[in-house]
Amino acid sequence: MARRSEGLKVERDGGQIYYARFTHAGRRYHVSTGERDLQAAQKAAAQIYSDVLAGKWARGRRQVAPSGATPFDEVAARWLKHIKPSIEEKTFRLYRDTYVGSHVASFFKTIEQLTTVGAQDYIAARLRKVTRQTLKHELSPLRRLSKWAFERGYIGQLPQIETPGRRVLGTPVADARKTVSLIFTAEEVAAIAARLPEYWSAARAQDPYPVRAR
Repeated sequence: MARRSEGLKVERDGGQIYYARFTHAGRRYHVSTGERDLQAAQKAAAQIYSDVLAGKWARGRRQVAPSGATPFDEVAARWLKHIKPSIEEKTFRLYRDTYVGSHVASFFKTIEQLTTVGAQDYIAARLRKVTRQTLKHELSPLRRLSKWAFERGYIGQLPQIETPGRRVLGTPVADARKTVSLIFTAEEVAAIAARLPEYWSAARAQDPYPVRAR
């Protein structure tokens, strides 16, 4: 005898997104509706519930992890472990240490925040620090991570992550080398010059040439 389904509930998990909770055929479902408005969430939850009962649950929209927010860096670590054998070591370190470690994971605290709106907020924040071209490189692994997380049920909807248009410039990063200057006193310059040889011979020069005087 098949196990019966148990009531649909729509509720939040400490964030702004509503989740659909129910049990069917002995399996517990905890699925993001992707909605912040209660009425819209109830409608989306009813559709999810109906699809599950009818056996029409779309591929990729699987049971989302147990209740409670899931730390973003935990899911990112699993993704990095999954892709490591398929990419070059140099690219893997770039993904792990720079794109994920330094930028993405510090912005998204939980995987549930990785939504279309969340991605837009991330893009806006990064454009205040880097150029469009730099951001473009960051968005590619973020899309890969999002697709991987969606297909494995960590997030209920695949976020739309669009590269800003060509007219968007972002913020150029100042070259630190251009802002560093060394200032010596006259005594320090004289002391340095005094340590130089008076003349120096080179293979391409026919005669020794003056160094200290120059």
